[in-house]
Amino acid sequence: MHHERLEPGQVIFHEGQEGRHAYRILTGRVLIFLEKEGREIPLAELSPGEIFGEMAIMQDRPRSASARAIEASEVEVLTDYDFNHLILTDPKKLVPYLASFFERLRHANEQLARMGATAPAPRPSQAGEKTPRVRIQTEAEHAAGEPGVLVPKFPFRIGRATQGGYFNVLFPNDYTVQDKEPYHVSPHQCSVERHGGVIVLRDRGSRHGTIVNGKSLGAEHERSDIDLHIGDNEVILGKKDSPHRLRVSVWLE
Repeated sequence: MHHERLEPGQVIFHEGQEGRHAYRILTGRVLIFLEKEGREIPLAELSPGEIFGEMAIMQDRPRSASARAIEASEVEVLTDYDFNHLILTDPKKLVPYLASFFERLRHANEQLARMGATAPAPRPSQAGEKTPRVRIQTEAEHAAGEPGVLVPKFPFRIGRATQGGYFNVLFPNDYTVQDKEPYHVSPHQCSVERHGGVIVLRDRGSRHGTIVNGKSLGAEHERSDIDLHIGDNEVILGKKDSPHRLRVSVWLE
């Protein structure tokens, strides 16, 4: 593995290119986007710690999207040779990459399970539109006037905390919820994502599903994601009787 420094606006790879490299962001931000008819359709804005391009190592196919540095950034670069070498000699260095791959695999399986359900079309950002911001509060934090958590990046993953507080390599989360048996919250519960100028909440294949503003996602339900509206959104982690409820506030600035 080696490190590379990226200049603002530097293209890392283009959709359709052959690839043998995966990347982990150390500093800065990276935009993942599609290129359609001369315009860009943003898919995700990634921050330090996020992995991208890892499917190039797992399968011999062209890149499915393009990547560009939003600002001066530094990335760790993993080649297919590095992967094969490390998995035999020092597999713990591959943990972040494997965790990212498992997350992507769970999402793909969830989509396939819906048999005929189509993935939502990417939402293009409009020139000059305001940037959406997101804050997450528990009901107790809201009642006490506490600020909760300002979402610093997308996707922002929510799941059940592990016993003992150790990091779960298979279910990496940015926001953890303390739960006890019988569990309402899955280790891979849901994520807050930005699709263009729209904030979306996606169930990550949880056991009991997620309810957003009264609409059920995931599990046995027909859809896995839903757009969040401007203002306060009620999110129930699990079934209707789950005590784990979040207030997800969205605004533009």
